[in-house]
Amino acid sequence: MVEGSEIDGQPTFTVFDSLGAFASGLGEADVPLQCVAALTRIATAGETKELAIHADTLVRNERALLVADIGKPGRAIATAWLAGQAFDYVGSDWTLHATDTNCLQTQQGAIVLDSWASKNISRFPLLTTRPLYGPAGQRLVQIDTKAPPPNLSPALLVFPSFEDGADCRAAVIDPDEAALLLSSCLLNAAQLDGGGFDMAKTMAADVPAVSLKFGAPDQLDRAIDLIDALLDSGLPAAKLSSLVNAVSAVGGGPAKAVSIAPKPTPPRGNKRLTIGMATFDDYDGVYFTLQSLRLHHPEIMDQSELLVIDNNPTGPCAEALKAFENRIANYRYVPFAATTGPSASKAKIFDEATGDFVLVVDCHVLLAPGALARLDRYFQDNPDTNDLLQGPMVRDDLSSVYTHWAPSWRRGIFGTWVEDDRGKDPDAEPFDIPMQGAGLFACRAEAWPGFNPLFRGFGGEEGYLHEKFRQNGGRALCLPFLRWVHRFRRPMGIPYPLVWEDRIRNYLIGHKELGLPIDSIIVHFNDIIGEQAVQDVVRRVDKELAVGTSDEATVRE
Repeated sequence: MVEGSEIDGQPTFTVFDSLGAFASGLGEADVPLQCVAALTRIATAGETKELAIHADTLVRNERALLVADIGKPGRAIATAWLAGQAFDYVGSDWTLHATDTNCLQTQQGAIVLDSWASKNISRFPLLTTRPLYGPAGQRLVQIDTKAPPPNLSPALLVFPSFEDGADCRAAVIDPDEAALLLSSCLLNAAQLDGGGFDMAKTMAADVPAVSLKFGAPDQLDRAIDLIDALLDSGLPAAKLSSLVNAVSAVGGGPAKAVSIAPKPTPPRGNKRLTIGMATFDDYDGVYFTLQSLRLHHPEIMDQSELLVIDNNPTGPCAEALKAFENRIANYRYVPFAATTGPSASKAKIFDEATGDFVLVVDCHVLLAPGALARLDRYFQDNPDTNDLLQGPMVRDDLSSVYTHWAPSWRRGIFGTWVEDDRGKDPDAEPFDIPMQGAGLFACRAEAWPGFNPLFRGFGGEEGYLHEKFRQNGGRALCLPFLRWVHRFRRPMGIPYPLVWEDRIRNYLIGHKELGLPIDSIIVHFNDIIGEQAVQDVVRRVDKELAVGTSDEATVRE
């Protein structure tokens, strides 16, 4: 019950419940929350040993899903969406309706306390309320109890949040994070030892949990497969979390949560030049490369497409990379998880590019002022070029340069940095080079010969790509004006695995494709990982290529 009075001409209110006066001296805006607290005190008076959770309950195939309210918009939308996905809506357990908006003005007519549950939903009554009208200074709310739902145990916790403009992201969260989120939506924390955190932690270790962020209701359809799989898995949360970490850590990389990838940005019209970069969890690199292109090369931006290929689109950087499409008019985000490695990701740039000419840069490369405009002019002057175009890499002192690589082995890489005097002057004429680092290269889109589709992981691009252009009738050129700076150091660690076997495999496959001898590869890597390990890779590659040749012959027949 709420009683109203006046103090110094200002209305004040006192909230009573069946246990007595609950709160007094309240302003009008404070009444709704205190009514909620009073209802909580009454309903949990005899159940203080159980968790009361602010959540909606939905059921499918006798398995209950809880959509928790963590104080962010989106719970009602997520609940309504699930109700349209073959889930039965059990209800919102506690609802306080205020039909008199003058009394509860700040809530625009309603406060919702939703379903609550612990290890077993049936332990708790479903509560509804109905307004009883009285004098203007008094509002009464009476609690009605209904029969509890069938005997159900929660099978999945969903923590939704709506953010305007965000892309849909759903991810399995570990039990520790789920326990913190559960603690934020307890209705009776004050009545539980330690605020109920230990109980929440116990529940979070048993019930799988998923975070669900979205920017529009229609995005949620992309999350249903993940929710279905988790709901039906039957695995306790601790076991599921261990499984996710184990699977994602295969290959030596850091553990990643299972999540869904953002959608690709649709093409935004053809441009003359596509500037593409591949990335794997390097948001900072992408950010500064993009912004440097826009800030230092504005004269070419209206003719350029900025294309980012995300090789870990379920990773922590994906949403932030996707969000650039809302701020950069000529930007496109494309998720790509089919194969991991720079060669496959860079090949994807050419698959997606709309430009007649393509510049590929690592996502941590900066171009010298004027270099991009001069490259665009070079393409316009040589529209039919079949050449691979590169430029000098400027060293960190910003004065000395490396114009190309010499074809010799160093520490597991084919190629050593070399400075040619002809490349010191940005205005010098282009000249042939044997090879160069693949942090920046350009060509006509139709002249792109492609990487071998069997490449995986890191290594094998340099030298292979240059020779392939030459075998296709082109040249490998250094354009002295096309100067670039490359970030090499990664003090926070490299987020993707570097595997010797992948590198050796790529070199073997590339050399065999181009008809080049493989003896130097074997000799060099014998000293690094041992003869037996190298021979194992050679045998696997021979077997893989033999199977591939057989498959091609079958297709031809």
